[in-house]
Amino acid sequence: MRILLLNLSAESLLEANNALSGQGYEVSTEIGLNIDQVLALTPEVLVTEATAADLTCAGLISTLKSRTDIRLKIVTIVPGGAADRAHLLDLGADDAVSLPLDGQEFAARIRAQF
Repeated sequence: MRILLLNLSAESLLEANNALSGQGYEVSTEIGLNIDQVLALTPEVLVTEATAADLTCAGLISTLKSRTDIRLKIVTIVPGGAADRAHLLDLGADDAVSLPLDGQEFAARIRAQF
């Protein structure tokens, strides 16, 4: 299973990699990709970090989820609480988790996407 970690902070990237290591996933890390570049990597799960007010993230989520020709799960990492998670879910994210990441919970949430 291919997972793309996109635009994560150094701390989130370290925590996500630690949580996913040894689980059999093919994990890649990128920064600043456009939608076509994301799709060219053919991830099954996209993990990205943003605030609910981040219009770039909002546009990415809504554009990817509006495409009927792809099946991509999107998990967002947010620094805020329940309101921010709910907003990103309303934008189309399949799951949203808050910082700081709990490794066991994060890995379980990724597994739940499959």
